[in-house]
Amino acid sequence: MRIALIASGRDYTGYAIAIGKRLVELDKRVELVYIVPRGDEWSKKHIKSRGIKAYIIEAAKSPNTSLSLTRSSSIE
Repeated sequence: MRIALIASGRDYTGYAIAIGKRLVELDKRVELVYIVPRGDEWSKKHIKSRGIKAYIIEAAKSPNTSLSLTRSSSIE
């Protein structure tokens, strides 16, 4: 099962990490996908530093920008 979590900014990233860790504890088959605004290096750094196996998908930050996701990278 793949679950997408939005990690945007310090508090929201912390919540997303905590929720993601709990979901994985409940079901090891869960695959996490974190959606991070383009340029949010703080969130990417903190997701990676926790050793979370997940993908980061960078999304545009502006509401006027297309909703299409722009890039993904694996975190291992």
